[in-house]
Amino acid sequence: MLPKPYRLTKNNDFQNVFQNGRVAGGSFLAIKAAPNTLTHCRIGFVVSKKVSNKATDRNRVKRRLREAMRGFLPQFNNHFDMVLLTKKEIKDKEFGQIKEEMGALLKRARLIK
Repeated sequence: MLPKPYRLTKNNDFQNVFQNGRVAGGSFLAIKAAPNTLTHCRIGFVVSKKVSNKATDRNRVKRRLREAMRGFLPQFNNHFDMVLLTKKEIKDKEFGQIKEEMGALLKRARLIK
């Protein structure tokens, strides 16, 4: 689980990222990121009903995403608010594939070294 200061929770913060953020997309994940004025990054996750109608499946995907992102927290070099958006193909992916795709997207968006 992500520590509380690293969570993006407020609707206004999500809206700010969607309106002002830049995008990096992959085969089953996309990242939108916008700079913030804090001393750390904050991360939010969006898993829509297009992924699955079952809440248990969507929550499983979010838990995997949080755990994968937790490993990248020490590598962030800038202060951003970011939202991870999922595509329906993520439901069938293994944790290793999710972590690999996430690392590639973070590097492409220049959020980690």
